[in-house]
Amino acid sequence: MTHHVVRPMPAAPHGRRVVTAIAGTGAAMVVFVLIAAIMSETGPGLLVESYTLTNMTIGISLLGSGSLIGWFRPSNAVGWLFLGCGSGHLLSATVAILLLLGTNAGWPTPVTRTLTTIFHVGWIVGIPGLFLLALLLFPTGRLPSHRWMPVAIAIVTATGYNVAAAALSPESLLGSSATVSVLSSGYRAPEPVELALNFVSAALLALVTVSLVVRYRKGGEETKRQLLWLILAVAAVGLLNSQRWISGDGPILLLLSIGLVPTAIAIAIVRYRLLDIRLVLSRTFVYALTVATTIVAYGAIIGTFTMLVPSDNDLGAATLAVIVVAVAFNPVRLLLHRLINRAFYGSRADIAGTALKVADRIQGSDDDLGALLDGARLDLRLPYLAVQKESDAALIASSGELAKDAQLAAVPLSYRGKTRATLLVGLRRGESTLHDTDLRVLSLIAAPLAVAQHAIELTEEVRAARASTVQAREWERKRLHRELHDGLGPDLTSIALRADAAYNLIPNDPDQALVHLTELRQQVRSSINDVRRVVYGLRPVELDRHGFVDAIRRRIANANGDLDRGLSVSAILPDCVPELSPATELATYRIASEGLENVLRHSDATLCTVTISLADDIRISVQDNGSPVTTWISGVGIGSIVDRAEELGGSASVDATPAGWRVEACIPFPK
Repeated sequence: MTHHVVRPMPAAPHGRRVVTAIAGTGAAMVVFVLIAAIMSETGPGLLVESYTLTNMTIGISLLGSGSLIGWFRPSNAVGWLFLGCGSGHLLSATVAILLLLGTNAGWPTPVTRTLTTIFHVGWIVGIPGLFLLALLLFPTGRLPSHRWMPVAIAIVTATGYNVAAAALSPESLLGSSATVSVLSSGYRAPEPVELALNFVSAALLALVTVSLVVRYRKGGEETKRQLLWLILAVAAVGLLNSQRWISGDGPILLLLSIGLVPTAIAIAIVRYRLLDIRLVLSRTFVYALTVATTIVAYGAIIGTFTMLVPSDNDLGAATLAVIVVAVAFNPVRLLLHRLINRAFYGSRADIAGTALKVADRIQGSDDDLGALLDGARLDLRLPYLAVQKESDAALIASSGELAKDAQLAAVPLSYRGKTRATLLVGLRRGESTLHDTDLRVLSLIAAPLAVAQHAIELTEEVRAARASTVQAREWERKRLHRELHDGLGPDLTSIALRADAAYNLIPNDPDQALVHLTELRQQVRSSINDVRRVVYGLRPVELDRHGFVDAIRRRIANANGDLDRGLSVSAILPDCVPELSPATELATYRIASEGLENVLRHSDATLCTVTISLADDIRISVQDNGSPVTTWISGVGIGSIVDRAEELGGSASVDATPAGWRVEACIPFPK
């Protein structure tokens, strides 16, 4: 998505000098206002009524917040807009105190009228003007996308119009002609124009709100937490000024709470991890809604009882209303607590319901562990979930974003008493440990997640085995192709040519034909041996002639017949063997033969025992009394033993024992 910066930001060193200069100028204006108010003995009431105090307080909050953002995040346009807005409000506060002094001292009218113009322009640039643009750029300092550029232009245009309208306004600031704007032309906008302008202002505010909603829905965990700081501040300001905005009038001092908004924005941009904002916001909403509900309920009950009972019984109605509200207070509080906690922490309070959701997703997940983690993370409103393999600590699947300094908690995933993986949980900002409720939920869903993870591992193993089988088949085909093409093919071609030559020589040169036939016979025998070698490579002929038990006995007899080796091989073999599949017979024979060949080639053993037993599976053991070695490397033969066992769903191992070396393999077979 393309973003557009409103204007180029200065480099960090130069930007900090600019921030220092603006902040210093603002501080000087604050000091001047305070000193001038004290020296002129301006009463607190006049400071409030002239909006000097509110302008100064809002200006301080805007300038302070803008200074923090401009100092630590100089590329963020919000900081520079706040510096401009704050300077405008402080300028209005400074001009307001000058106007009070000037009107009392009888300053020339052009001077006071000029100050009036500056007053109007200063505060309109602030909260009513460019502050809305700062909200549109919050929190990144860039527009959500290029599509929002017309909205930004409209805000700047509307601010320019409001500044011009205030400068040209004929209204008096302090009720005298000396406090009318020096640029006043007496022009008043027609009522339809005023309505249209009010509609445009409301539409711009609505569009900015929509932009923040879009950012929240599409943003990551960091963006959402930053926006929650703004939501908390706006909620506090709205609650404190609700009476003023509903009735159109109210305590002016409550407007000081507007300073909470830029303060929250500065925290969101510079230190949004300061607190667990979700916890703060949920608790704020719970108690604010509870208090509001209590007040409304109390007023409604009092009003109802006043209409139903005589007027001289107001005390009884009030007493009954208090009792009703007191009884209903805690259930209402608990209900609101559950609703708001669900909005911020998902369904962690519903442990059984969350576990059932995970189980349902497992049935329809199609082996997608990431989708399961996505669902669980969204249910619990957690920033990050991941499954880590126990054996090599590799991540199997993950969901969400993990911040650089985020803390992690671990929940083991056990299946059949064995921990096969670990569920990594990213903690919410402000949390140092996993909440007890979260831990109970995650511990409960750990069982189905472990089953899902084990099933996915088995699926991957099956896929790998299938791929290995296909690869082995293709390699075997390639080997057969090479054997037939490079060996048997040329031999058969040569045999055909020699046979033709002998046939042609019989009438005229029988002796030479006899020579060709003799060579032909030798070549045919060689080809037969090559064919046997290829065929025996596919499946030893002894298995078909004698069965795998007798074939192993013959292999052992050959080993005992090697007198130079000096190895005595004994066998413990079953007398009766059920019918086995060709693959099982071949694997059993190959494993036993390879184990014995390994002893003949690489061991100094004098005794060796080959054992084959049948129970629930086939167990093959080749034990010798060879000397153990400190280091050894598994070769092709050992790898072949392991592969043959695993291809049929079994296992194999090679270990040193106190008595020597032992090769063991286990192959399942159906009864």
